[in-house]
Amino acid sequence: MYIVLCEDLATFGPELDRGRQLLVDMANAIVEARGPDAPSRMTDALTLLIRSADRQIQGEEALMEAAAFGRSAPHRRRHRQFVERLAEVQRSLSAQQDIVAAQLALHHVFLHWVRDHVQRDDARLARWLDKRRDRLARKEEEAQDSILWARQRRPELRSSVPGAACVGWAQRGTAAK
Repeated sequence: MYIVLCEDLATFGPELDRGRQLLVDMANAIVEARGPDAPSRMTDALTLLIRSADRQIQGEEALMEAAAFGRSAPHRRRHRQFVERLAEVQRSLSAQQDIVAAQLALHHVFLHWVRDHVQRDDARLARWLDKRRDRLARKEEEAQDSILWARQRRPELRSSVPGAACVGWAQRGTAAK
C-alpha cells in the first residue's frame, strides 16, 4: 500500500511541492512500520507528520492570502479536516496500540487527501493562480506599453538618464519639479 504523487500534481512551485511529497513519504514510512516498537515509533512519526502538515498548510494558505484567492475559506476548512484526521489516527493508535488499524486509517486519510484535496482543490487553486499571474503579466505589459507610448509622444517625459524614471510633470518650456 504505497501512495505516489504523480508529477502532474506539482502545482505550487518547488518548495511547496517538495513539502507535499515529504508528507506522502512520511505517511508511506509510517504505513510500512513493523516490529515490536512500531506503535511508539509510529506515534512519534505521526507527531512529526502533523507538524510538517501544519507547516505545509501554512505555506499554502500564505500563498492563497497573498493572491486573494476567493475560495480560501472552504480550502482552509479542508486543511483543518486533514490535520484533524491525522490527529484522530494518532489518538486511536495511542489508545489501542493497533498498528494495522492505524496504518490502514493513515493510508485511507492520505488517499482521500491526494484524490479529493490535491487533485481537486489544490489543482483549482493552481489554475486560478496561473490565470492571475497571466492577467498580472498582461497588465504590467500594457502599463509598460503605455509608458513607452507616453514617452514617445511627450518629450518632457523622457529622462536624460537611461533607465531613470520621470518624477514630475512639466509644461512646455518649464522644467519638471
